[in-house]
Amino acid sequence: MGMAPSNFLLLPLLLSISLLLLFSSSGAARVSSLSTLSSSSYSTTSPKSDIDSAIVGINKTVSETTKLAKFIHKMQKKYKDGFEANVLNDCNELIQDSKGLMKNSVKALKKYKHDGKVMHVGDAQTWLSAALTDVDTCYDEIKEGSNEELKDAIGKKIEDVETLMDVSLERINDLRA
Repeated sequence: MGMAPSNFLLLPLLLSISLLLLFSSSGAARVSSLSTLSSSSYSTTSPKSDIDSAIVGINKTVSETTKLAKFIHKMQKKYKDGFEANVLNDCNELIQDSKGLMKNSVKALKKYKHDGKVMHVGDAQTWLSAALTDVDTCYDEIKEGSNEELKDAIGKKIEDVETLMDVSLERINDLRA
């Protein structure tokens, strides 16, 4: 009555996709983008290159998140008062926090690469998941009451960062398989 080995291997992937859909307000779009990105720009052949691929992916995400933070800072100059100003201030803090969390994830993966202790992969997952939560929270705040101009200006940039984070999280999940 147990699962066949091939079905058992698909379980983590299905769980990851289910969680993405459950916790993402734009789940279908993110999963579609995730599939496209993960199959094209992250193919690897060895365990060491899987670790390196995950590290490169997170570093790319940090870079894109830095661009997002600069854009938020630019928007803060435009919106100095009111609801949008408060949302942008919150987002700025959340985005800065997410960058630090992603850097912690990279540190954990480097430890795993050095000593092979799987607990570091779990740490990397935790850090990156927390970073994704910060970015999601920022996006939720923007969507909940900001004007359309701000939603349009920042929404796609946040979705792109979230997609990169999803792909990086998928790479980390692959290390545990």
